[in-house]
Amino acid sequence: MEQKHPLSLTEELLHAYYAHGSEAAIRKLANEGNLRERFLYMLRHDSLTGLYNKTAFCHEAEKLLKNNPHVRFELMVVNVNRFKALNDIFNEKIGDELLRQIASLFNALTLRPCAYGRLHADNFAILYPETGSTRRRLMTSLSVTVASFSLEYRVDLSFGIYPVADKELSVHTMCDRALMALAKAKRKNTVAYAVYDETMRQQIVEEQMLLSSMTKAIEDKDFLVYLQPKFDFVTEHIVGAEALVRWRHPHLGFISPAKFIPAFERTGAIFQVDKYVWEQVCQILRRELDAGEKAKPISVNVSRVDLYSQNLVQHFRELVKRYSIPPQLLELEITESAYVDRPQDIVRMTRELQALGFPILMDDFGSGFSSLNMLKDLPVDILKIDLNFLADTTNDTADRARNILISVVRMAKGLQTPVIVEGVESKAQAQFLRDIGCEYAQGYYYSKPVAVAAYEQMLRDYAADHQPQLRRFNCATCNQDCTHCAMLANSQAAPHARAH
Repeated sequence: MEQKHPLSLTEELLHAYYAHGSEAAIRKLANEGNLRERFLYMLRHDSLTGLYNKTAFCHEAEKLLKNNPHVRFELMVVNVNRFKALNDIFNEKIGDELLRQIASLFNALTLRPCAYGRLHADNFAILYPETGSTRRRLMTSLSVTVASFSLEYRVDLSFGIYPVADKELSVHTMCDRALMALAKAKRKNTVAYAVYDETMRQQIVEEQMLLSSMTKAIEDKDFLVYLQPKFDFVTEHIVGAEALVRWRHPHLGFISPAKFIPAFERTGAIFQVDKYVWEQVCQILRRELDAGEKAKPISVNVSRVDLYSQNLVQHFRELVKRYSIPPQLLELEITESAYVDRPQDIVRMTRELQALGFPILMDDFGSGFSSLNMLKDLPVDILKIDLNFLADTTNDTADRARNILISVVRMAKGLQTPVIVEGVESKAQAQFLRDIGCEYAQGYYYSKPVAVAAYEQMLRDYAADHQPQLRRFNCATCNQDCTHCAMLANSQAAPHARAH
């Protein structure tokens, strides 16, 4: 006899209750001879797919490991990429049907011994014997299954794999380790799977240490704002700066932003650090205005996580009001990746910020796949192009890359949108960019990121001489012609620079 859906008993009881009252529901309950078995099934199985739920899967997997002590196993976690977007674009019924289709493939497996189940949402898990080809065949079969799903939408999977080295670990811990590998695969974007190793666990421990130290670091002002000046290509005058954060840990010394920023972005903690930086920048601008100086605009980074805050626009409005700062002095840099995640929300939010007077910069223009869409939908005030675009070119592609850059600059001029090129590191690069019509530069050739006091000294030097004749210096630290060191030497702040 065909087994009823696990939830059908509950539905039948509710229907009897609402249609005929409580006595009918009681009679219905009394007539169910296999009531205990059906409720046990519901406790162990996922209601949507019929697969084991996480608790039951872990139980079955532990039995499998115990009963097969000489078999080497792997635990694989399977995830549907962009599943939330699929539900949003189509509807949850379509998403549910995809999950059931994946479950049907698991049920059709002839692989033995194995255990599989749905952990949660769009995450599945399977424990199987580790052989030379099993992993590859499983990933191929699952990928073909979702690729054949009848939608005008690309559906693909990511996989995290934990080779079971220690069978004494709980299956819950094994799942956690497979999920760590899955997270790595999804971050890479270029590979479908990743295999767990101990460095992942160590990374989690380090990230937890950073997170646990973050709140106190904000309170103790251990996060420092550094400013990297932006220069006019023609005059080499400072036109503003970008605020960058550095962490001076009381015990570990300076911690690289490449280590703590990705960790904070993954956990959402970056919003707290960003708010701290924004406020510090407002204090810098207020100090310049109070000194009677002509303040230069400073740009701050608005991460993808920040844009999920419903109060972001209100926060910036209150921030400039608190310090009585013209919003034009606080430039907001938004990356293209943020637009890809939530295009409609980003367009709405940035238009609100622009209406308040905040300039919007598109950071890393051209680094992703939706630059032109973002430019079409959102009239940003300034484009920022990272010169790393040219860094990975070979002799065969260098000319093509330069031509693309020339076309981007020409397009920006047609849109009357200024271009800032960051990552300028040599005189040759600066000359090329100047020749093709770029307006502004940012990079180590002109100045590395400097402490606030050094930046303010640079501004004072420029204020003292509106047409500075910058001497080039052979910088013993940078080992190149260094405009930054020349400026500091002119202000007697760079003892390592010597004129030549």
